[in-house]
Amino acid sequence: FSALALSLVALAGCDLFVDPVAYNDKLVDLNDLAIDAYEVYTVEADNTPLEGDIAGLEPLREETVATLEGFKAETMAMEGLRGDTELRDAFASDIKAMIDVLSNEEKELIQVWLRMSESEAISDEDIAEEERLLDSINEKASASYEAVSAVQEAFAAEHGYDLEVDFGQ
Repeated sequence: FSALALSLVALAGCDLFVDPVAYNDKLVDLNDLAIDAYEVYTVEADNTPLEGDIAGLEPLREETVATLEGFKAETMAMEGLRGDTELRDAFASDIKAMIDVLSNEEKELIQVWLRMSESEAISDEDIAEEERLLDSINEKASASYEAVSAVQEAFAAEHGYDLEVDFGQ
């Protein structure tokens, strides 16, 4: 009996009894917070006219990167479900994709907008560069969404629940 009790105590300390839906929910919640933080930046950027404080976007961009780094760290701090970290890693990768876009394309966009705001006439090159950066952001967001969705769907199937039914997605 004591060996069985010790085995149960040892098992209770690991994550074998974690509900897969609750695990998914926690990861989705963290990811939603990261998306919300990213959207605060993008709404501000979208609503700042060229005559406005374009340079003021840079501190917000940097703050958003730091916030997302925190959500990524919190996501990575979660243990895997029964040792499986694939879903956690997919959500962390999605947050990393947002960080990468903010650190690259969004940073470059600020520079393009600054050039546009400082010139008397907006050049075709700046317009083309802005379009290229926006297209790149959309492509990366779409690819990241598709990747995390595929892993999430496989996780749900493996653990016997339906994302469409259980989450209304």
